Amino acid sequence: MTRKRKPYKTYTKEFKFEALRLMVQSERPASEIAMQLGIRRNQLYDPYSVRSYLQTLPDPLSFL
Repeated sequence: MTRKRKPYKTYTKEFKFEALRLMVQSERPASEIAMQLGIRRNQLYDPYSVRSYLQTLPDPLSFL
């Protein structure tokens, strides 16, 4: 008997950007931010989301 897998959760672009903004601008660790948002820590490091987020900033290196 085969099992059906759970469907993937999808997040809006705004949710992803807000999560990345929290990670970049706050002093809290990524694991704490992920727990607060209800996502896994490794989801904060998705390279496509990070690249998209950086392209929206007027000066991408301003947060460093």
